[in-house]
Amino acid sequence: MYKVEEFYGKSKELEEYLNKKCEIEHLSISQIMSPVRNNYVIVFYDDDDEIEKKQLLLDYAKENLCEKCLTCASFGYFCGGTKNGCSKWEEDINACERISRVI
Repeated sequence: MYKVEEFYGKSKELEEYLNKKCEIEHLSISQIMSPVRNNYVIVFYDDDDEIEKKQLLLDYAKENLCEKCLTCASFGYFCGGTKNGCSKWEEDINACERISRVI
């Protein structure tokens, strides 16, 4: 998961802040931008939260795919977010187990 934070301070303070975020909170730095002097926008990511990632994917699927996609063997491969059924639809008898694992 990604987290965007803004930091105001000098480079030494930034170093201490980043060490705290990376070592104590176990976040990794994805990107640092500095639009103006002593002002930083930092994008962190945390790969440990698999449940939250899966829930985001399921929420996206519910919002953007047709109802049949949630039980389709191809799981939205052909729908493309149009919310229309497609000719490739093929029921997956294990879809309930797959979806319950995501939740």
